[in-house]
Amino acid sequence: MSKYMCSRFFIDFPDIGQQRIKLEGYLWNHFVGGPDDELLKYQYLMILHSVVEESTVCLMGHERRQTLCLIEELACTVLCNEQNRYSMQHAAPIPTPPIIFAGGYYYAPILSAQPCTCTSYMTCTS
Repeated sequence: MSKYMCSRFFIDFPDIGQQRIKLEGYLWNHFVGGPDDELLKYQYLMILHSVVEESTVCLMGHERRQTLCLIEELACTVLCNEQNRYSMQHAAPIPTPPIIFAGGYYYAPILSAQPCTCTSYMTCTS
C-alpha cells in the first residue's frame, strides 16, 4: 500500500517545491501545538523517510535523493525547534533589576546593550 501512496504523491506533486508545501502543510494541520507534537512530527518524518527510501520505485535517483533530503531537512528543523523549546523552558530566569522608590518617584536602572562608561547611573546617557 505504501508503494501506491508514494507513487500517487509523486505523481500529484512531482516538483520538490510542491512536495515541501504539501509536507509542511500536513505537519501544520495535523500537529497543532500539543506538548508532544514536535516529537510526534519528528517520528512521523522519520517513518516517512524510511517509507520513501524503501518503497519508491517511480522516482529517478536524483529525485529520490532530493525528496529524502527534504524530509531530513524538515526533521532537523523540527528537532531543533524542540531543543530550543526545551532549553527555553529550562533556562534560568533572567533577574529583574531593582526598582527604587524615593521622594515619591520610582527609579529603575536603564538597561542598555552598550556598556555604560559614566560614573553615576543617574547621569548616564549611553
